[in-house]
Amino acid sequence: MLLREPRGHFDGYVWTFAKGRPDPGESPDATARREAEEETCVHARILAPIPGEFAGGTTINRFFLMVPDGPITPLSPHAPETISVRWVKPDEARTLIEMTQNATGKERDLAVLEAGLKEWAKQNL
Repeated sequence: MLLREPRGHFDGYVWTFAKGRPDPGESPDATARREAEEETCVHARILAPIPGEFAGGTTINRFFLMVPDGPITPLSPHAPETISVRWVKPDEARTLIEMTQNATGKERDLAVLEAGLKEWAKQNL
């Protein structure tokens, strides 16, 4: 899975998933694809929604299982929101997410991780 390190560890996040608010009229799946590309430089294709809505400090987010759709380009050093990205296995994802100082965000990201792994297994991917 792909985690991102927010620039300046914004809002106490050390490692987290790509996420964000929808643009006016934008669907949840379009928002997810746009945010993944903006925050990780990875153009992605949705495989399945991760069941549930996940509350953070200021928003309720929906997440999706996604895979890269096309070549993976390096993260631009000028990316406004992300300083680095990292492909990790589930155990490493848990360890990295645990570094986040924002307690609400950390608990949300851990819940997303577990729900995503469960959906991945259910989809036989």
